[in-house]
Amino acid sequence: MNIVYIITRSDVFGGASVHLIDLVVGVKNNGISVTVLIGGNGVVCKRLKELGISTISIPSLKREIGLFDDFRCYFDLRSKLKALQPDLVHLHSAKAGMLGRIAAKSLAIPVVYTVHGWPFTDGVSFLNSTLEFA
Repeated sequence: MNIVYIITRSDVFGGASVHLIDLVVGVKNNGISVTVLIGGNGVVCKRLKELGISTISIPSLKREIGLFDDFRCYFDLRSKLKALQPDLVHLHSAKAGMLGRIAAKSLAIPVVYTVHGWPFTDGVSFLNSTLEFA
């Protein structure tokens, strides 16, 4: 089995990134092929590589909403998924969740999405809360 994990941020350790690291190490240790596609090339990316996890930086995968970068990111993710041919794509964080689902579904790859926060809590804009569940 071959699983590709996608997460938006590599610049900070937080709940989603810690969960992802624990998950991919456990899955890899059980003989499953794993690759992480990650936005940027920060501390999370460095840690994954130290642990021997195949990690590919996707520079267009950014937390902020931006039409040009998001459009490009979709094609970057789709291209990587097509090359990697995973049996499953597991998504973490809102931006990776949205763009990753669209890219994976366009290639008929099954998808799992883990929610790491609730977008409808106080202080979250209408646009961001809407996009979280798109």
